[in-house]
Amino acid sequence: LKGGQGGNESRVERDLIRLQIAEATLRLGNVEEALAMYRELVARFQHSQSHISNRQIGPNVWEISRADVEDCSYRHRHLLVQALVNAALAFVIIQRHGDAIEVLKSAIAIDPKCHQAAFNLTVLLLNQSRSRRKDEQKYESSPSVERAAAVTYWMKYRDIELDKATDYYDGELKQRKDRMIRLSQSSMHKKLYQSSPSLPQTLTLDCAILKIWIKMRDNKAIEHGLATLRNGNARRA
Repeated sequence: LKGGQGGNESRVERDLIRLQIAEATLRLGNVEEALAMYRELVARFQHSQSHISNRQIGPNVWEISRADVEDCSYRHRHLLVQALVNAALAFVIIQRHGDAIEVLKSAIAIDPKCHQAAFNLTVLLLNQSRSRRKDEQKYESSPSVERAAAVTYWMKYRDIELDKATDYYDGELKQRKDRMIRLSQSSMHKKLYQSSPSLPQTLTLDCAILKIWIKMRDNKAIEHGLATLRNGNARRA
């Protein structure tokens, strides 16, 4: 079949095979080779879209906006998001955390409800902020932009409002603690996941983020994190 829906489905099937090959390559430890495959897959997707194929694709092939995928099928969009999530993991393996963060931002711009992308982006931002400032006491009193952005990304993804009274956040935190995830899953929110994190892992990250937010919500640094989030979303709109 050429053109039309049949042609689109055929392209999706081919891209799915490419994604599976790249995943196998990454599992074998050939990270740079896998990254090249993911990059090619994303570039092919961009060239296949009629509304962007005629414009020059910039040097950052990973930067994709929601508008770039409006006309493609849900299946193809999901495949693209998975390629971006996997590419971010590959970047982390070779210690390119900044690139991983930017790729995950693209994944969230395409699918704001992608669990893996939101989870991994939040963890990466938290880890990056920890590496910048080791003094936890000082850290809490003057939270970094990365820490503020991690909070806002995750709370937006989890539909936790940012402008409630402290009692609201205390209640949200207590609900999650009451689900018996605090001790047995205490470190699971510090890992990145290629498949979707489990409910206990998600709730553990909820607890970590809520604790941070309760401590930092009156600090002006959160305004920088919110501005970062808004500016990023505006650029991708």
